[in-house]
Amino acid sequence: MPDSSDNSDRWQPVAAALAFLLPGAGHAYLGHTARGACVLVGVGGLFGGGLFIAGLDAVDSQLFVQNLARSAISRVTGTPAKPEIVADGDSIWFLGTMFVGPAAFIVDNIHQYHFKVREPNGVLRSARPGEGRGPNGELLPITTDSRGVRTLGGTPPNRRALARIGEIGTLYCTIAGILNLIAIIDVAYSRRRQPAAPAGSNP
Repeated sequence: MPDSSDNSDRWQPVAAALAFLLPGAGHAYLGHTARGACVLVGVGGLFGGGLFIAGLDAVDSQLFVQNLARSAISRVTGTPAKPEIVADGDSIWFLGTMFVGPAAFIVDNIHQYHFKVREPNGVLRSARPGEGRGPNGELLPITTDSRGVRTLGGTPPNRRALARIGEIGTLYCTIAGILNLIAIIDVAYSRRRQPAAPAGSNP
């Protein structure tokens, strides 16, 4: 007689949600701890490697997803919402990176709001040589006094990584997201690991 507790091919929404929130957590929730650990190390290693190679520039969404969310909330609630305009970024690549989970969105928001400068018209962008960042993100130029001493306005700017370095870092982070997407799909249709039968019991 088949075991009615067998949930093979069953949809696992809780495990899928956990896998998005933290890579590997969904597999651990279903009892596949070794596989979950491999997912965590693989996804985390690629994502961390991308940040190590290119810095925060490896994750730069132009706030594309966040603006879509603002627009959707505005339509539902009927309240106006002004989208953030970002002059530079890699929104297409972020569509893959975002499947790393909340970590990708946290890194992206830190990059946008704590390292980029805001022009007088409200546009966010990476600082250029000769520009500094004020305490509220405002664009401050580097000035030169009568003695030829250059004074930096605000904090030093975050300059974008060199082309190839930036591309490699972004690629690492995007592959991490796609790898976790595969893990999410895998765990969504996995079965919970059954406890091993006691020794000497009938099969």
